[in-house]
Amino acid sequence: MSKIYEFPLSYNLTRRYMLFGFKRFYSEVIIKGTENLVFDEHSALIFAPNHLNALMDALSVLTLVPKNKVVVFLAKADLFDNKISAALMRFAKILPAYRMENGMENLGKNNDIFEQSIEVLENGQYIGIMPEGGQGEQHRIRPLVKGIFRIAFEAQKRFGEMKNVKIVPVGIDMGDLIKSGKHLIINVGKPIDIQKHFHDYEINPSVTTNKVKIQLRHALSDLTLDIASVHNYEIIKFLSDVEGYKFIAGKNDKNPVFSRFLHKQKFIKNLLKKEKENPAEFEKIKSDGEKLREKLNSLKLRPAVFSSEKTSVWELILGFPAFLFGFLTNFLPVFVPVWIRKVLRVEYDGFYSSIHYGLGLITFPLFYILQMIVAAKLFRLGMFLSPLFFLLEYFTRPYALRWWKKMRKFFEKRKKLNQYSILRIKRYLTFF
Repeated sequence: MSKIYEFPLSYNLTRRYMLFGFKRFYSEVIIKGTENLVFDEHSALIFAPNHLNALMDALSVLTLVPKNKVVVFLAKADLFDNKISAALMRFAKILPAYRMENGMENLGKNNDIFEQSIEVLENGQYIGIMPEGGQGEQHRIRPLVKGIFRIAFEAQKRFGEMKNVKIVPVGIDMGDLIKSGKHLIINVGKPIDIQKHFHDYEINPSVTTNKVKIQLRHALSDLTLDIASVHNYEIIKFLSDVEGYKFIAGKNDKNPVFSRFLHKQKFIKNLLKKEKENPAEFEKIKSDGEKLREKLNSLKLRPAVFSSEKTSVWELILGFPAFLFGFLTNFLPVFVPVWIRKVLRVEYDGFYSSIHYGLGLITFPLFYILQMIVAAKLFRLGMFLSPLFFLLEYFTRPYALRWWKKMRKFFEKRKKLNQYSILRIKRYLTFF
């Protein structure tokens, strides 16, 4: 059997196509902290992203590495239950990780998996491990599992002075967990140098492992939106969404989406601080926030109604033909994956966009070609106009999504809001 870290042409072409589609699934892919990535022969990198969204998190990591490098991921062993899925996982450079729920008798198999992981690093490739273990829909960092630290310290023991094992924290934030056409932020933190901790590890492995675990936990919290509240998650999430839409970037701001993310991050941290240190004031904020949320729900409005973005009626009128063409030619490739997902009865929201994206890799080129052939027959487009029709199908999709969002905001803002609720909440939304 070939080594999992090898780089065959079939894998190379598949990965390039998947990353091409992945970057177009989102309206904007923002990568920050690339200065923290050092790809040299002396560094053995283990990527550690937060885990919100199945396949999309792994692809986010793949966007960070050179095109000629492999990232081998570890995933729960349940995904390897039959020969076909196991073969697909192997092709995708994914190894199984066994847990208690897989049976005590299988836990010993992790020794071989960890050995293969160290071999990957030894041969100049990279490892990707979701340190939270499973994934979750909520914007919070969940407890970290020990596997990533065991591999890191065992690898450092093997390499000695030859290589520095580094755990690279990666914060992932998605504009929407399910829908396409939203932003994606990939935020790379400063690597944790395992060699610096190795002497302490030899003296007291458990204490040192826990110390590095806490360091990684704090790093991930600083790189993403971490609403670390046990009882008030939903209201803090709602208020941060409102505050995010209210945010107005400066005129010279080169990246308003990332600036909005940083603003929400600061807002959440301040609310969490108030929840802990000033419960009485937090309860007032919570009460006003709940009243506002109830009012928005009664009017069937979203927090996006607070957006400062302005859209003129003429912009919508003039852009309608391009929207209509984009909508009609992209309706089937967009919604067929959604219908298939519903037929499959996938229950967990965190898998939705991965399924939509994966099936979209097939439906978009398939329907674009079929629709081009039908249009060529009906309208006699000829050799020149047929490829042009195909290109218009592709390029009008993102425009149609933007037009639809602007149209929704345009009409939502014309609904009457309870000004009393907004004025009461406003002073809390801008209290720092």
